[in-house]
Amino acid sequence: MGDQGSMVRSVERPFKIEELFFSTTDLKGLILSGNEVFTRISGYSDEELVGAPHNIIRHPDMPRCVFQLLWDEIEAGRPIAAYVKNRAKDGAYYWVMATVVPIERGYLSVRLKPSTAYFEAAQSIYRELLEVEQAIERENVRDRKPAIEASTARLGELLVEAGFNSYQAFMHTALPAEIQGRDAELGAPARERLGSIAPGADPTIVSLLDSSALVNDYVDQLLNLEAYVQLGPKLTDKADYILGLSGDVGLFSLNALLASARAGTAGAALSAVAGLLRSNSERSEPTFKLIDESITAVTGALGEILFVIAGTKLQSEMAMVFAQELAEDGGDHAAGLSNMTALSECVLGNVGRLSAALDEVEEHIRAVRRYVQYLRQDLSLMRALEVNGRIEAVHLPSTSGILTVFNSIGEQIGTARTEVDDLLQIADVSFKSDRKRAEGIAQEMSQFRAHLAELDAGATDEPEREAA
Repeated sequence: MGDQGSMVRSVERPFKIEELFFSTTDLKGLILSGNEVFTRISGYSDEELVGAPHNIIRHPDMPRCVFQLLWDEIEAGRPIAAYVKNRAKDGAYYWVMATVVPIERGYLSVRLKPSTAYFEAAQSIYRELLEVEQAIERENVRDRKPAIEASTARLGELLVEAGFNSYQAFMHTALPAEIQGRDAELGAPARERLGSIAPGADPTIVSLLDSSALVNDYVDQLLNLEAYVQLGPKLTDKADYILGLSGDVGLFSLNALLASARAGTAGAALSAVAGLLRSNSERSEPTFKLIDESITAVTGALGEILFVIAGTKLQSEMAMVFAQELAEDGGDHAAGLSNMTALSECVLGNVGRLSAALDEVEEHIRAVRRYVQYLRQDLSLMRALEVNGRIEAVHLPSTSGILTVFNSIGEQIGTARTEVDDLLQIADVSFKSDRKRAEGIAQEMSQFRAHLAELDAGATDEPEREAA
């Protein structure tokens, strides 16, 4: 690496929004391969990168806790996305949104240029985390572990302040936002942006480009990212209302009891109505909690779906870009096929995660509908009791104050029933079509991988035919 590698410059390396790059590593983080964009932006040659530890491009501005989080996730077999500031060979910097996925015998990372407000927030957070680590570490390696622990704890606090209950919740939001922002800025689909391949390109690689383009089209057309983006906030808003309603229901019975107490012995019947309201509100309390828990579970699973869809779009486009690089520049077929196999492995793994997340969403959506039906029944009973309360109040000597209480209860229950019915309508969604789409993508990927295997076998057999 030499003196050049130790430099840090406040100069940003050129990196266009339409560009993507990737690298693969072994389980220890040693670089095995990458594409042309990776070598160009990093400033290192293939010979310098292959076999080197991936931290050859680590920038000193990056807090250690982010890399600790990354390794914790991928070593547990889970994909992760993170904003990362890298350092090129000449000391210049470049920012990426990196997605890292465990693959057979190693890891694969696809990177894009970040452009959203989440990226701006991440830069601010990283500066604070770095200050925390530097204040504790003070160039003493023995203090590195407590420094990472302190900055990890601070990261959790900062994420909660920003409205995320975990780093996973943050990346489930940030990666889809980056993909959507990139798509909006670029406008045209990936196939159109790549353009045509010059005549005379290796037909083996051209066939890979055609296959990866088909997969990308399938993912792009059949998985509606926006629908899932909209569903989560709608359910969250209703969950907030339901939690507020839980307290209101308790007040219904309290106000009714107070009103009946003011009526004295003449309000015995009214007191009985108030008692029934109270027992009904107490019976409803677990239902409110179950609805809130189920909606929280749905939004968590929706976040996973958004993350998987975004990752699938990114990886399938990366396969297209890499296939075109191979077609235009030539190169080692064996290495190219190996990288295409790794990319297809990521996409196929995402299809499995997508199916599991869809199963989870459907299960919790069914629970939401079931518990909301229970709540509707309770609200109907409360409405009937409120009507009886108003009827009984009319027969009392002084009714104005009591009628006002029960009229208020009636209005609140009416609003609550409308909101609950609206929640039922929002929850009345089916994911059957997306399940079929996921199955279709899996079939496309299976055919793609079979095609790769055929090409790999042909490449392996070719030297034997020449030797014969």
